[in-house]
Amino acid sequence: MPIFGEDERAIEESTRKAMSAQARTVDGFLGADAGWTEVSEQGWPLILVDEDSGGFGLSMRHAVVVVRELGRAGCTWPVGPTLAAARVLARHALDLDLTQQLLEGGGPLVAAALASDGPSFAPRSATTLGYLIPDQATQDGLRLVDAPDSAPPTGVTLLDGSEAVWLDLIASHEGHALPQGSALMRQTLGLLVAAECLGIAEDVLDRSVDYLKVRNQFGQPIGKFQVLQHRAADMYAKVQALQALVFEAATADSGPRGEFASRAALALARRSVISLCNDAIQLHGAIGYTDECVIGHRLRRAIVLLSTP
Repeated sequence: MPIFGEDERAIEESTRKAMSAQARTVDGFLGADAGWTEVSEQGWPLILVDEDSGGFGLSMRHAVVVVRELGRAGCTWPVGPTLAAARVLARHALDLDLTQQLLEGGGPLVAAALASDGPSFAPRSATTLGYLIPDQATQDGLRLVDAPDSAPPTGVTLLDGSEAVWLDLIASHEGHALPQGSALMRQTLGLLVAAECLGIAEDVLDRSVDYLKVRNQFGQPIGKFQVLQHRAADMYAKVQALQALVFEAATADSGPRGEFASRAALALARRSVISLCNDAIQLHGAIGYTDECVIGHRLRRAIVLLSTP
């Protein structure tokens, strides 16, 4: 468990409480668009925005705490990408109308990277304001484009049930050019993806350990069998390693090691979270493959998260 300050603990508790109050379906949270009202009321998009720009001026550790809890809850709202966009736009394009709409809680504005070797997608909803994407004509530039119509071929439903837009089809759209900010966007977005993966990893571990305690076979809980204890111990070690690296990267965010630490955290998340979900499914046995079991939903969410560039 990372060492939290009093304010970080308070944010963790408020985020967990907000998520527990949300209604769910098998495919995810109900009312993704209506749910953004909850996000705005909590003020999550403003966490990384300086106070002088109308935000909270908090640290990356606070942002990681929030996104990690969303991962634990299985929430598919684009909070991480919106946090990344708000951070960049508040620094480099504060006067734009879309920036002001974002800071006033008008809806998500998604930061997204473009893949170099395949199609790219980003989360969307009816309230999405726009997309902040790299400008391929410059080294560190970005372009802010309005959200397109969700009708095919621009819209698509992803494996985790969330809606997305094909960025390749809007990359040529006109938009406002920002001469810099791409490096900061990638650093922020990568670390927040790793943080959401951490939440998923912690959740599947907790659920697996609980299941080992209540599932009986041969007259005793299956958690008493040493081979399954070893599997759970291996999962615990992987989760602790990811947790340590994510929070170390969050602490180093504003320093010279920030970009390297973010890349390292994302690399470890890519290496471990899918494996952890597969281990959890195996520990649950046949029920782990069913729609009624949460583990499969966490696996699908992890696949979607790690499919982004």
